[in-house]
Amino acid sequence: MAMSFCSGRFGFLYFHDSHYLTRHYLSLDLSCRRCYRKIRVNTARAGPYSVKLVSQCARELDMEVVPRVKPDCDLYWHRRDYLAQEVPHGAYVSSTPGIKEVFSKSVLASLLNRMQWIFPAEYQFYPRSWKFPEERRELDTYIKRKTELGDSPTFILKPSYGSLGVNIFLFKDLNDVVYSESAVVQEYVSNPLLVEGVKFDLRLYVLIASYNPLEVYITSTGLTRFCTVPYEAPTVHNLNNDYMHLTNYAINKENSSYSLDTGKRTVADTLDMLSEDYDAGTFWVDVKDVVAKTLIAVLPALHIESRSYILERQLQGPLCCFQVSCSLVAVLMCLLMHLHIHLISGHVANYVIYL
Repeated sequence: MAMSFCSGRFGFLYFHDSHYLTRHYLSLDLSCRRCYRKIRVNTARAGPYSVKLVSQCARELDMEVVPRVKPDCDLYWHRRDYLAQEVPHGAYVSSTPGIKEVFSKSVLASLLNRMQWIFPAEYQFYPRSWKFPEERRELDTYIKRKTELGDSPTFILKPSYGSLGVNIFLFKDLNDVVYSESAVVQEYVSNPLLVEGVKFDLRLYVLIASYNPLEVYITSTGLTRFCTVPYEAPTVHNLNNDYMHLTNYAINKENSSYSLDTGKRTVADTLDMLSEDYDAGTFWVDVKDVVAKTLIAVLPALHIESRSYILERQLQGPLCCFQVSCSLVAVLMCLLMHLHIHLISGHVANYVIYL
């Protein structure tokens, strides 16, 4: 059963768990598979990591994998940009126009800030954020105001399109920042929730099966990533200690004290460790609230980007797109099963997985 979520102005959004998704579409897939030809998945433009995973999942679902450019496939797995000239009308492609732009850290911060201005009570779930360097003057004004009040806030800068913790750093004095690329600056949360004295973050998996109506799936599985140095409030002496402040696996695995047993755990295990202070039911309600409000903030911009792409390239009809990061086999399998059913039924939909 779908579970309705978010009362009031957000009452149109529905969530499902991933087990429902697997059961529902797997049963449909098995009943239809014997009646139709195999779905062809083209991996000619897939990246070296994703091609292995996509091929494995496709074969397990009895789909045909085509490793070369071919014009008569049903699903095209492209590594980066949507190459419209290689994708026939009606086929699916694993690149949604506008995703990279809309979900860059700086643009996402701007969209959330806009919604916070309209609905201030609903958008208090993220730190104060500035698009950098465009909003450097506003940031400087905020720092001076806080300083006059006797406060000494800490900030964190993250490149808009970065990953693996590269070029992320903490600072207190804006004059120390010489970074000029597109980035987001956020007020650093100096009193975070800790597990065994260290910082952690959560990697959760969300599937948008439809934009209109908005249909969302969220998995009950996920990863928790941990720092490798006990947390201390930021000071000028520990601002550069990435092992203490940044949870990225790519950073903490370089610490000699890193262990796979403690560096990564499941979300369920983490919730068990926090059970005395934090209720799991409350946790999932809060997660769905954040997911819902984030999607509400970004979907209008995403629609505009997709529509602009169609008009600029004079494409015929709607795009059949999806976006996925191949880091969770179960979610990828569910997506391919979902696409399988829509391909054999002739239904057109758009999919995005945010990881």
